[in-house]
Amino acid sequence: MWDWLKAYAVPFYDTFWMSRGMQEFEFLYGYPLEAGLMQLTKLSRRLPEEVGRLIQEKLKETNEEASIHFGQPYFNTATVAGRYRMMLKKMAKELDVDIAEIDKLKKPRSPWWMMKGTKGSADE
Repeated sequence: MWDWLKAYAVPFYDTFWMSRGMQEFEFLYGYPLEAGLMQLTKLSRRLPEEVGRLIQEKLKETNEEASIHFGQPYFNTATVAGRYRMMLKKMAKELDVDIAEIDKLKKPRSPWWMMKGTKGSADE
């Protein structure tokens, strides 16, 4: 149990699911959320403070649009990742940035069962 707690520890209270959602976002979309937000800021030529305000606004919107799955008291990691994607799309639209330009950050990867370190992967 202690190993699990150390491995999944987050520095701030109530940020575990946000952190896991960011990992899921990278797994699903092929680039870190932070890189997408930095690219969006760069392409929009807006101040980071303005983009930060917009992040909060759009996350609040997606919170109201997403739903919690039956039997869970919170958004699961895939839903959190999806909310981040919705937020990024909404921000791109509002800042007049083509989301395809941000999606160019995507790195090609193998399916999860072929990832490095898994039995039978090409890396072994």
